[in-house]
Amino acid sequence: MRFERNQFRLGVAATRRDSWAAPEAFENYRDIMAWLSVRAEQYDIELTGISELEFGDKEVVFGKEIRKMKTDALLTDYEDAVIAAEHFKKMGVDALFFPFCDFGQEEAVAKLAKELRVPVLIWGPRDEMPEGMKWRPTDTQCGLFAASKVLQRYGVKFTYIENCRLEDPLFEKEFLKFIRSANIVSAFRSLRILQLSVRPQQFLGVMVNEGELLERFGIEVVPVTTSELFAEIARAEQEDKEEIRLFCRETIEILRPSETEHHLEALGAITAGIMRLAKKYRCTAAACECWHEIVCRYDISPCFALGELNDRGLPCACETDIHGAVSSVIAAAANRYSEPSFLADLTIRHPDRDNVELLWHCGPFAKSLKDPKQEGYVAETGQ
Repeated sequence: MRFERNQFRLGVAATRRDSWAAPEAFENYRDIMAWLSVRAEQYDIELTGISELEFGDKEVVFGKEIRKMKTDALLTDYEDAVIAAEHFKKMGVDALFFPFCDFGQEEAVAKLAKELRVPVLIWGPRDEMPEGMKWRPTDTQCGLFAASKVLQRYGVKFTYIENCRLEDPLFEKEFLKFIRSANIVSAFRSLRILQLSVRPQQFLGVMVNEGELLERFGIEVVPVTTSELFAEIARAEQEDKEEIRLFCRETIEILRPSETEHHLEALGAITAGIMRLAKKYRCTAAACECWHEIVCRYDISPCFALGELNDRGLPCACETDIHGAVSSVIAAAANRYSEPSFLADLTIRHPDRDNVELLWHCGPFAKSLKDPKQEGYVAETGQ
């Protein structure tokens, strides 16, 4: 049983100046969307754009002449932003990307960003050299400057990629950096931490202010007593027998014959029980008591079970360390949950080497982090 998360959704709202009909803007749009489609599949991003929306035809002033222009898939005015905001809210996007296909429309960009209140990235392709005295067809840099000012006036926090071409390594590097950062914000905003029992009595270092976490950051802590945990573990023993059997037989290589079948089954049941509680209370991370009650009840420390939960996509800290669970989520989200986080104590300095530290904890580390060259656990994939 893995902990399943929603796929990251990126809203794409390409923009152009409503009074500019230069073909370069539409060429830029097609190139940008083609690039995004490839990267979305490569990096497991769900794209949703505005191409399917119905924007009304535009009346545009050209000198003394008023022309009615047919709508297109690019953001060009305030009304477009209102329609796009409704669409993106319905889709539940985690972030917004505004590619400027030419100068763009700063009011529409700011309005849409203000309505969504999600991480915002703006960028436009580097302008090409104008032909002699002919009119400049794009002016994306100037448009980005204008949008930056308006976004600030609307109170929108945003980031940007400097003008560059799609094929420049800088663009992909900065784009992925934004996706990782936005993923952290998304995880942080929906963070509910399953608190299993209380912290060890003498561990004042893991004290938390639960009210402040909720008021300042919107982080919810869901306390669960060990009696409820034990009841859920008992249910798992009855209802998840096959999963526990696989845990005991296929995910662990026994190096110490003294480990009994009972201990392995207990670890499997503890893992399943915590996962069940996390799903029951819609929690996205957990912090578990590990020093006393579980050890007394099952005659084994839950450290390995916590590591297994980390491997299954549920960041889980020991010692009821709520802040540790928050840190674990941030680390895992920054890596798009492609690997489990690694949260350890800084324990001792090396006796002679000043820049060397021992990172240690009881052992709630994901087994997939083990050096494959070392003997021990053999992963389910056989690696």
